[in-house]
Amino acid sequence: MLGILALDTRFERIVGDTGNAASYPFPVRIHVVEGADSPLIVRDGAPDAALVARFVAAAQALEAEGARAIISTCGFLVSVQDEIAAAVNVPVMLSAL
Repeated sequence: MLGILALDTRFERIVGDTGNAASYPFPVRIHVVEGADSPLIVRDGAPDAALVARFVAAAQALEAEGARAIISTCGFLVSVQDEIAAAVNVPVMLSAL
C-alpha cells in the first residue's frame, strides 16, 4: 500500500492527480493533514514546527497502517523531506522537483 500525505485542500482531485486514489492500480491510503492548507506550505522555507510534527505523525500513522512507501500531494514539502523520512522506516518521496 502507498501512503499519501495530503494537504487540507478543497478542490477536486481528478484521476491522474497524486491525491486521487483512483490514479493508482494498487491500494493507497490518503492521510489529510488537517489545517495544512496551501498558504502554510507553499512558501519560502519550511512550515512551522507544529505543522511539521503533524506531518511526521501522519507519516508514522500511514506506516503503522501498512504503507510500504510515502509520497505527498505537495512538492513544497521537500523542505521537510529529511525530517519526515527520519521518522519512519519506509521510503519517503515528497517531491518530484
